[in-house]
Amino acid sequence: PPRSSLFPYTTLFRSIPFLSVENKQTQKPFKSFLNRKDKIKEFNKFIENYNGESICLYGAGMYAQDILKEYNFSKLNILGFIDGNPAKRGQKIGDYTIYSINDLKKLNPDIMLLTVLDKKYILSSILTFLSEFNLNFDINTDLF
Repeated sequence: PPRSSLFPYTTLFRSIPFLSVENKQTQKPFKSFLNRKDKIKEFNKFIENYNGESICLYGAGMYAQDILKEYNFSKLNILGFIDGNPAKRGQKIGDYTIYSINDLKKLNPDIMLLTVLDKKYILSSILTFLSEFNLNFDINTDLF
């Protein structure tokens, strides 16, 4: 894209706390963002609304690991992580196994929670997969 179309995004990225240079140097890139009071309230509301529902988390990278450290998922029925990197399949993050997107057919969650930064790109891939395999579940893109 032309440089001018990137301008709003570069401005946005500079305003997000977890992308700042200072936070990268301290090795805590997402903590200040995840600890915001509004995010904690949203997460607690999510727990209330989805108590008893089966949930898959999409994205098993550093961002997801930080999310697990900052939030208590014990009240949720987490089936595991889905990740596009085949090398991660079968590994664990905390108590949760990492699966490939093909495993969604057998896991069949009620909802998927995106734990990645590039949600737009990932969402497109997920929606294509769901359409191809006639799967249907909710996808939460804005909690984290």
